[in-house]
Amino acid sequence: MILALVLALAGDAHPDLVRVRGSDGAVETLAGRVLEDSGTRVLVEVGAERRELAPAAVLALELGLAPGPWREGVLARARGDLVAAAARFAEAASGPDPVVAAHARLATAELQLRSGALAPARRELERFLAEHGASRLAPEARFTLGRVERLEGSAGHSAETLRALFHEPSASPELAARAGLDAAEAELAAREPERARALHAEVARFLDALAPEDGPDRAALRARARRGEGLVLLALGDGPAALAFFRAELERAAGEDEALGARLGLARALLATGDAPGARREFARVAALDAFDEERAALALVGLAESALELGERAEPERRRALETVRERYPHTPAAVRARELLDGR
Repeated sequence: MILALVLALAGDAHPDLVRVRGSDGAVETLAGRVLEDSGTRVLVEVGAERRELAPAAVLALELGLAPGPWREGVLARARGDLVAAAARFAEAASGPDPVVAAHARLATAELQLRSGALAPARRELERFLAEHGASRLAPEARFTLGRVERLEGSAGHSAETLRALFHEPSASPELAARAGLDAAEAELAAREPERARALHAEVARFLDALAPEDGPDRAALRARARRGEGLVLLALGDGPAALAFFRAELERAAGEDEALGARLGLARALLATGDAPGARREFARVAALDAFDEERAALALVGLAESALELGERAEPERRRALETVRERYPHTPAAVRARELLDGR
């Protein structure tokens, strides 16, 4: 929340801020002290009153009354100093307030993952789930653990973790859908295309059954679920069918985000059908234009490297530059696994 960051930049403590959606759909921000942040209720002290909120109604929560290490971590994260931020959050996670400790432990793990420190991230997540398993943040921790497992090379375990979260009632609809789609992609990495196909279809049905309010996040998830069929066709070795599929997806794309997703699939299909120069052009286009979706940009860079590999030694500098960019800038994305393999000559 912008107000919380402005107050944090001032260096002083301020009330906890909880943005909540009421039963009538109206959104309000409560300023007070968060006493409990569990999977069954969020309890906020506002003046002399205590407000009990359903976890699903909480849209955002900022800990303004947390001790100095937490606020220092927020500031370090905002300026991009991930190492300092993780250290400050780890210090805050050892404090006596269970609400602050849970938020700080998860923040530490997420920053370690973003830095590519997989073993420390796993330890923090396992400790979080052991100490704060009843927290409202527990589904997010399990999601992050599934991503760590994928980056560790355990695609099968990642699929199991994320599939279970997809079916977890305490997960928000958006988080559940993201978990289901990540699980499907982990199944593809584990060479289980039919399991991936079934899961993509299940997530699509889940999204279609949600209440009509449909913001850009859910629209993007629907498009991603739909594109899953093209990824399955690629995994099954049917490059021509995948090429036709992604060309149709590009034609029906409703905006730049959907178009880039379809274009990435098209590039992969071109590479699978032997058109390395065409694939290279499309991968380069996605990598250059996609400034917001880090995972897609990383996949495009890996695809660019694989296309360059097909083009021979003259494209070797481009190949290595693309892979090193993924390793250095996107170590927290699934594409980093393939980047490491290519850099190691596998």
